[in-house]
Amino acid sequence: VNVVGVDELPFIQGTKDWVLQIDGDANGAPSLGDTIRYTVNLTNAGTLDGFGDVYDLVPAEASGWALVNAGGGIDVSTATEVIVTDVFVAAGGNVDVIFDVVVGDYPDETPMNNTATVTDVNDGDATDASAPVVLIRKDTDGDNRFDNVDNCPLDANFLQIDQDTDGVGD
Repeated sequence: VNVVGVDELPFIQGTKDWVLQIDGDANGAPSLGDTIRYTVNLTNAGTLDGFGDVYDLVPAEASGWALVNAGGGIDVSTATEVIVTDVFVAAGGNVDVIFDVVVGDYPDETPMNNTATVTDVNDGDATDASAPVVLIRKDTDGDNRFDNVDNCPLDANFLQIDQDTDGVGD
């Protein structure tokens, strides 16, 4: 049914989020070797079915990545870019494109930013979908204290003892 003044069109937009998928060192924070799972959600708020494309530059802080789910689209990714084309999104529906990145070796509290571009194939409009910032943590000496709060980040000092009160662990 075509209502006067209302276009029957698809309207594809995107949002993005992440979760700590694999916490290899069980410290509850993204750190070296852990896996972050990014989900790009394509939503069709239009009245007709449509298609969307996803472009996402893999963060420089990732040591590797893998596409988990192309959302029914066509994977034409490169070594450094997640590219999924022709993702079908039903009117009023949504579809997820999912990929994992492995956190590389970076200093404590390094931010990992990631933004995908979702393009509505039907009209060429693009939406930037930014994930919340991932804060990479590092515990160089393995004493369960992240480097930026460790009084002796290169030598394990589980109790953070500083007997001579010089601000450096003993």
